[in-house]
Amino acid sequence: MSNDGIITLPDAYYGLPSAFVAMYTTNPAMDLTIDDWETIPFNSEAADLSADFNSSTGVFTAPSDGIYALSASVLLTNVDRVNTELRVAITTSNYSYIKFIPIHNYDSGSDPDYSTSVDLSIVCDMDAADTAYVQVYQGGGTIAADVDNSHSWFSGCLLQRY
Repeated sequence: MSNDGIITLPDAYYGLPSAFVAMYTTNPAMDLTIDDWETIPFNSEAADLSADFNSSTGVFTAPSDGIYALSASVLLTNVDRVNTELRVAITTSNYSYIKFIPIHNYDSGSDPDYSTSVDLSIVCDMDAADTAYVQVYQGGGTIAADVDNSHSWFSGCLLQRY
C-alpha cells in the first residue's frame, strides 16, 4: 500500500499486461481466394508485451479471462468491381464480428478495379486460450483482390481481467 492509501500489486500477481500490434508486410501482397474466407497472417510485430501473438499465423491467444479490445485495418487493392460481396471479420473463439463492404458495381471505363480500406474495432469477452484473428472474404468477381502489404494491421489489448 502506498502512502496515499492506494493498494498496488506487483506484476507477479497480475502477470504482464497483454497488448500487441502487428502488421502485414509480406511481399508481394496477399492475393485473396475468390469465394473463400482467408486469414491474414500479420507477420511483423511492432509490440507484443506478453508474447500472446503468433506472427507466423496472425493469431492472438488470450492469456487470461477478460474483456479485450481488438482492432484491425485492412487495405484491399485491385478489388474487382463485379464482386458480389466483400467482408472483413475479426474472428474469436466465440464469435465472428463481420463488417460488410459496399461494392462499387458499375462500369468505370478503363479502370475496372479500386482500393478500399476497412477498419473494424470491437470490445469482446475472451476466456484464457481463446483465439482471435482477422479474415477477409471476396465473393464473386473474376480478379482476386490483394491485401496491401504496407497499410494493414491488427492490434489488441486486455482491458479488464475477471
